[in-house]
Amino acid sequence: MDLPLARCPACVRQAFNHTRCFIRDDTGRRVREARVEALLKETDRSLKLLDAFVSRTLHLVKTPCHVVQQSLGLLASNMRALVGRMPKAEAAFFSETDTLLEASMKQLSDVADLINDASDVMRFEQGAVLQTVPVPLPLKVIGRSAVDHVKDLAKPRVRVAFEFEKGPSVASLDAKILHRALDQLLKNAAEATPEGGSITLKVRRVWDARARE
Repeated sequence: MDLPLARCPACVRQAFNHTRCFIRDDTGRRVREARVEALLKETDRSLKLLDAFVSRTLHLVKTPCHVVQQSLGLLASNMRALVGRMPKAEAAFFSETDTLLEASMKQLSDVADLINDASDVMRFEQGAVLQTVPVPLPLKVIGRSAVDHVKDLAKPRVRVAFEFEKGPSVASLDAKILHRALDQLLKNAAEATPEGGSITLKVRRVWDARARE
């Protein structure tokens, strides 16, 4: 008859300790995983709340900017019409007011552009795809307007020029994207160009590539 083998108490304690240690380690791993998962969920929730807050804030700032900008433009137009009917001696007193109105509208326009850029960045991060609406655009007119605008931003004695190569002066492009791209590039050029330097905007046709400079 086979008899059960007796095991010493030390062996039994060792086996039990090993099993208990394994269970404790696995429980700790599960706790850590649960904490990480909870942290990720809370981070995702916080980011969504932050995005919603920033989006609403940008909208609340952008709307009054447009209203004030349009109001200042109307005020400047009416003031110029009124000044045009005044004697020159009296009209001279309004020159400073006109300058202040122009500067205010320019700063509001810059704020609106900054808000649009921030809104676009948020939409791109959320997976939005850039949608373009190509329309025929007069490149000469747009180029001259962009150059005239950067002249006010350039440092003293900086030469600003516009060169247009012979050829078709109309191209099918997205007006909003082209305006913002030119505006940003020329602003960067105005900031980086030292006194006495030059900034040149060139438009030429590239026959062997689908691009225009």
